[in-house]
Amino acid sequence: MAASKSDLRDLNRAVRSLLLPIHPDWEGKVPELANTQLNALGVPTSEQPNAVARFVNEWENVGYPPREFRQLVETILKKCGGERGDALASGYFEAHKYLTERCELNFNAARTLLSASRLVIHLITKERMSCSQTARVLSAPLHGYTYNWEHVNALATKLRLPRPKLDASTATQVYNYDREEQSSRFADSNPKVELELVLGAASQLGFNSEARHSISRVMKPNFDPALMTLLHFLLTVCERYDHPPSVVYEFKPRGQALKFLQKQNLLYAAKESAALNVAKAATELNEHWAWGRTGPRRGDALALVFIFRGLEQMHYPARRELASWIRQWIVRMFARERGKFQWFKGVSKGEDAIALVKALMAQPTHSAGTIEQRLVDALTAVLHPDKEWSSRGRKDSVFASNTSRRKMGDCEYVSRNHTSIKAYEAHAGDITETYIDEHMATLSRVLNARSKDLEARGPAEAWNIEVTFIAHRFKGTKTKGERCISDFVVEFTIVDYGEMLERVQLKLDECEDGQAEIVGAVNDNIVGPLNEIWTPQSIRDSAIKFGQHAHQPISSKGV
Repeated sequence: MAASKSDLRDLNRAVRSLLLPIHPDWEGKVPELANTQLNALGVPTSEQPNAVARFVNEWENVGYPPREFRQLVETILKKCGGERGDALASGYFEAHKYLTERCELNFNAARTLLSASRLVIHLITKERMSCSQTARVLSAPLHGYTYNWEHVNALATKLRLPRPKLDASTATQVYNYDREEQSSRFADSNPKVELELVLGAASQLGFNSEARHSISRVMKPNFDPALMTLLHFLLTVCERYDHPPSVVYEFKPRGQALKFLQKQNLLYAAKESAALNVAKAATELNEHWAWGRTGPRRGDALALVFIFRGLEQMHYPARRELASWIRQWIVRMFARERGKFQWFKGVSKGEDAIALVKALMAQPTHSAGTIEQRLVDALTAVLHPDKEWSSRGRKDSVFASNTSRRKMGDCEYVSRNHTSIKAYEAHAGDITETYIDEHMATLSRVLNARSKDLEARGPAEAWNIEVTFIAHRFKGTKTKGERCISDFVVEFTIVDYGEMLERVQLKLDECEDGQAEIVGAVNDNIVGPLNEIWTPQSIRDSAIKFGQHAHQPISSKGV
């Protein structure tokens, strides 16, 4: 079966993060090519983005790439690397090995340098530069004459060359792309998790620590709206062009593109151009420009400067990728400010709660796993009441890190009276052995981090730990039974949503007021979190659609 648009989008995002030196004319072919190659290698379409990330982790940790990953990269480079694609394919991993083992580059530094391979080939073979001169172009400005964009623009005009530009149509296309991407990239992440995700991407892409601190300032609620508009505009340029974002005026920041983006920022109330407001006559947004501002605006301006400086220290594939993360967070923030939501209304009767649960579990909801995780939160809350169990991770955003929160699943429950832990990992659609293997690696880190705390209550052998994977279907999964992880014996089980509901219904039969229990669990763990303002309306719409099948009333009132 052909991969869906959503599958290819997720796979494209994963392959883009590899920073491969792809010819721009062939970028659009990469997702389908990667999908075909991974299918031939036996990787299911739904697991391909995760598999790519796992391949990279194994390459970094073991020191050499998995065979399937090598074949994938070589196939992409041969067909999409341009006229020297064969050379790129045959030498890519060998070059990385030499750069890390003999040239003292770390893993990501070598990968980033390889992302500029096509430029290196061009400079050496077409421009006849030495390796030393090529290195200067890649890492530092040339000494001697200093040129600016206006010099080059004048030359391009005389030569009748097409010049880079950002018009309103292109800005709109990028904005619409970002609006779709942010929903699946961040899902129901709250502001804290959004920041974690962006900073995590920045770290992996080689962004320096000073600039990462500045991202934290930009993502605070009171950041200067005019600077936010200017940041959004210049990061939009980065999607289309290899451009130093501190240089403002090449892309006409008083033109229609900025006007369109400025309208999206409801926090910017001024009528005049944001560029005119904060960067009038500034040839470059640097420290001198920032120090010309006063009060808290100076700190915000300096944060912008440090972000631009960090971006300009990156090669273009990494810069464009990080720019997309920040830009899509900005678009997400704009959507929240618009505040026009359709709310998912709660339930008041036990039969309505059960009907809603059955509707949500009937098939994958295509909500980036958000609704499935909320569903598991509600079901497990009934199975493990607060008076007997302390919970961890319940109602967490779907992309909240298990490792940083030291939880053994999306949600877990620790017995208050016994050395027992029940953890649950929710999954939408088919669950595979690949998915389970990834969770095993995370679980090992979590148990290592928590071993001292757990052993303070009892020795490792006294603990009864069970991790349950919940999915709609199972595909080739063999993981059941017990495994020893960090001296703890962990039992793994795999169930579908139907079996989880059966367990809940048996538990409800034992309760004094089962009706109230299931109503409370659904409203607290499904309805409440889905109505948080950081849950995208598209996810809420999915819940509303399934809720209508269960005859759930919804509110159409915009807020």
